[in-house]
Amino acid sequence: MRILALAASLGFVPGNAFSQSFTWTPVPTSLPGSISVFSGTAAGPIHAYYARIDYADTLVKAVALRSTVPARKEAVSTLAEASHAYVAINGGFFDVGSGASYSLVIGEGRLIDKQLAAVSRSAGTYPLMRANFGVMEDRSLETAWIYHFGNEITDVYRFPLPLAHTPTTIAPAPQQQDGSPWEGVLQAIGGGPNLVSGGQVNVTYDQEVMFGSGVGLSNGDPRTAIGYTANGEIILFVVDGRGASAGMSLPQVAQTMIDLGCVEALNLDGGGSSTFYADGLVRNTPSDGTERLVASAFGILPAPSYDHQIDTDDAGYSETGSGWLTTQYPGYFGSQPARIVQTGSGDKRATFRFHIPAQAEYEIFAWWPTSPIWGTNTPFIVYSQGNIDTVRVDQTVNGGGWNLIGTFTLAAGLDSVVVSNDAVGTSGTAFIVADGLRVLTYDRSLAVGVQVGEAVPVSLELDQNYPNPFNPRTTIRYRLSEHGHVSVRIYDALGQLVEELVDQAQGPGEFHTLWDAEAHSSGLYYCRLMQNGHSQVRAMTLLR
Repeated sequence: MRILALAASLGFVPGNAFSQSFTWTPVPTSLPGSISVFSGTAAGPIHAYYARIDYADTLVKAVALRSTVPARKEAVSTLAEASHAYVAINGGFFDVGSGASYSLVIGEGRLIDKQLAAVSRSAGTYPLMRANFGVMEDRSLETAWIYHFGNEITDVYRFPLPLAHTPTTIAPAPQQQDGSPWEGVLQAIGGGPNLVSGGQVNVTYDQEVMFGSGVGLSNGDPRTAIGYTANGEIILFVVDGRGASAGMSLPQVAQTMIDLGCVEALNLDGGGSSTFYADGLVRNTPSDGTERLVASAFGILPAPSYDHQIDTDDAGYSETGSGWLTTQYPGYFGSQPARIVQTGSGDKRATFRFHIPAQAEYEIFAWWPTSPIWGTNTPFIVYSQGNIDTVRVDQTVNGGGWNLIGTFTLAAGLDSVVVSNDAVGTSGTAFIVADGLRVLTYDRSLAVGVQVGEAVPVSLELDQNYPNPFNPRTTIRYRLSEHGHVSVRIYDALGQLVEELVDQAQGPGEFHTLWDAEAHSSGLYYCRLMQNGHSQVRAMTLLR
């Protein structure tokens, strides 16, 4: 036992020294088949829940959730319901009073909260490198020890090992050249310590300076953990404690995550924060007796059934009035820098046009780069089938990511969002920004998929592929009413180009092409037909 205790103190534990004999029972839910929920019991007694998410299912999306209310704290169930989450757990550490996050949060590729830079203990001030869970742009999953070298997402660096701290020894701060930028991370939630590396228990408790933090190593406590398996399944785990359940130590949680198939896993905030939400209900028993308000959470959401994104070089964008400039401020959307114009009377306007496929509830987001000279009450005017809604936003904050303008019931047809220069700023000369616009819905009755910079179709028609679903070949038919260069491209559910089937001058007339998807995996794909600035998109299902 002394040998095991020593190994545990160093973070590495052989075999299944801390294995718990859980009996797991499926929890009936109405969730998609790619999400399974289980309740479990073990001697102690210990009560726990976990969710297993098959992340090969492109109809689900993993998202880091951050409270945006003034107090910076919300219940996990509130965050989950606001984001349409199927399942959710609490996130990283935070200040209970102010709601300030002590852990990393990255959402939609934007740095929302930085990890603490350092903490003070009896031996002095320790620079912090802690464990984080990341979902990458290509839907791969990673855990990483990270450190910040600045305030932008490009300054988030990952390292192969944590710092060699002990309760009596302070390691020097990491050097930038010893790590690498954490590139391609789309969603991330931080916590600590790390639990599992390479399928082995690796609790880096001392290295991440968890001693003196209130997070115990070997005591039985409520715990929350997140990890992933070798075949890309996400595991969300919560164990109750401080009541009817005995709780678990960090090494016990680590071994349980391995027993559930995890090859990588890390600890999140525990204690009264530990919350497991699934299918509209908080399933566990938080130790406070009710849900604790937290700063962040991590959820599995439905992927949008319609996701339309427009940049300033797309056919759906136009400007009125003179004086528009291209800005090189960092953090702009896509490959095209943002457009700006001085604030004024509303005589200068940027218009984003899009075609709504069917009436539903849609969320509208805007993206702009970071600068203190932008308008502080910039109007975004939403036009939909005779209805006009105006929302004013402060563009000096939350740059470099998608910002929710509002949720609107939009009717089928041609709609638009106008950004007007009828605004003011805090600087002597202020500007309004037109950069990226995004319109999406989670309404599952729609299946029109991801559209990036689509124009309204007026001179071409794309039929539904046949057969659909298909395996592995399908025929794509389309009609053109004018001459021009034609492209027929296949995209995956993330909007990434998979294959180009046609790239030549054609028309007018009726045409067809064959897609052989033998080399591709099952899932949702999108076919986009484009000619002379016009386009149409159809969703296709490959079943292998």
